[in-house]
Amino acid sequence: MFSKQLNGKSRVKYFVLLLFVLQFAGCGSVRELSVEEKALFDEAAVNGKLVREGFKRSLDCVMAWQEFADNKGPVVTKFTGRNTGSDLWEPKNSGADNYAFMVLTTSFTDRVMYNGVMLNILHNEKKYASDGVMPVDFHFDTDTKVAQSDDAKVFGGSEYVKDGLMAITEWLGVDNPWYDRMIEIQDEIWGEYATLKTTTGQSMVSNNVEVNGEQLQMLPRLYWITGDEKYLDWAIRLGDHYMLGDNHPTDDFAVLKLRDHGNEIIGGLSELYFAMKHVNPAKADEYKPHIHRMLDQVLKTCRNEHGFFYNAINPRTGEVKWHGLADNFGYVLNSFYTVYLLDGKEEYRQAVLKVLGNLQPHYMNNAFGEPMDGHADAIEGTLNLYNREPVESAVVWMDDTMQDLWALQKEDGMVSGIYPDGNFSRTTIMYCLWKSKGVTISPWSADVEYGAVEKDGKLYLTVSSATNWKGKLVFDKPRHKQTMNMPLDYPRINQFPEWFVAELDAKYKVAEIGTTRSCALTGAALQRGYDISLEPEQVRYFVIEKTRTYPKTSIFELL
Repeated sequence: MFSKQLNGKSRVKYFVLLLFVLQFAGCGSVRELSVEEKALFDEAAVNGKLVREGFKRSLDCVMAWQEFADNKGPVVTKFTGRNTGSDLWEPKNSGADNYAFMVLTTSFTDRVMYNGVMLNILHNEKKYASDGVMPVDFHFDTDTKVAQSDDAKVFGGSEYVKDGLMAITEWLGVDNPWYDRMIEIQDEIWGEYATLKTTTGQSMVSNNVEVNGEQLQMLPRLYWITGDEKYLDWAIRLGDHYMLGDNHPTDDFAVLKLRDHGNEIIGGLSELYFAMKHVNPAKADEYKPHIHRMLDQVLKTCRNEHGFFYNAINPRTGEVKWHGLADNFGYVLNSFYTVYLLDGKEEYRQAVLKVLGNLQPHYMNNAFGEPMDGHADAIEGTLNLYNREPVESAVVWMDDTMQDLWALQKEDGMVSGIYPDGNFSRTTIMYCLWKSKGVTISPWSADVEYGAVEKDGKLYLTVSSATNWKGKLVFDKPRHKQTMNMPLDYPRINQFPEWFVAELDAKYKVAEIGTTRSCALTGAALQRGYDISLEPEQVRYFVIEKTRTYPKTSIFELL
């Protein structure tokens, strides 16, 4: 009746607009599953069970540790000690390796605790466990700080920043107080403690290879985030010290560690090289032969027949100084893959492929070190590389090894009762994000299962709940670009890999299988969250793909 009141031209406009609304508001035909799609959704449903279990395990670990948190000191801080029987809060351990991943766990699963206890711990750390800006060790039972040397303060601050606060920033972004804490500690380290001399006569903060490796990882990332060139200036001092002086890791070191507490220098130098390639090509050219010589010598002298690194070697002779294989093989291989991306040197990519391909046939049930921390670090490194090179052997190995890791958790949620339990949570979160392809839910509920599979650019997502639930499906963003301002997502320690990301200005079609519901949304809308409600035992199936929402000639030009 209404359409009869329109003239001819207006009637055309009306029906074109109606067609547009019907197409994207879901008034079309019912979308049914193909056989292939059913298989993909079955896999996504299995992933959903793993995601639910993983986040629950991570939260259970946090809650178990909270049973041992400070509740009785002169000032109740809620700090946790280096182990469950200790009252010693250490920024290098308690803060960097445990607390930081309590923050991240609760950001996914318990926003009340995240905004309450976790934020209060940060305030208490600054107020009670710091010497000025710098974090220090603190006995919470007696409310006393531990007197520490400048070297100890720098080491603790560097660990806290690199292993803890940067990991929080890479996921949560810069609009949070943990980012602010990271910046002030980092600036204090170089503003007040750069009293040593490099071989090229500039000032630096430490002679400790681990600290300098951490700083070489942190400083370029802070440059990308902030655009402040002082961070690159500080990093170049260290780069010159190791690349152009007489401290080259494979030319001059008598012992080179390829595991924690030593391998950081390889990753750090590759991150600086990445920055120089994009910001200062002349400096990159100066570093290039030295970077390549370092990596070439590591490949030549530091690996077993399957491509895995020994714990420590004499890089000049190849003599193994510490037998056993490094659980941090992925951290070292990040450097090879980064330089491969920059310079196209195929043997560096092949070093990665060799390790990924040998995991299933040769290293099932191998912990690469201490059972809990070894499993966690090895899975973390593998996930980061698999994100770039999806080798099936790595899938089988990671799924199996994750079950071994989870089997270490006790019924009360505790894992080892020592501060590296945070690594259990970190790697579990990384694994869950892989199985959901970066999708999360808000609010989180242990009753909800959501998992995903990506194929040919399409995301196949299942969501179900044991109880009534209403919330949002939140899609990941290209964090390397939006948060870190990086020109390329190179592999780096303490990042959470990006899987299916919603790009801000792109358009996406969201279709629900078995219904007529379909809509077109921007990436920005998907990042904010897609509204959904579930009834008990209801399963909903979605296909999400990036698409041209509008034809080349916009529909609105026809109106």
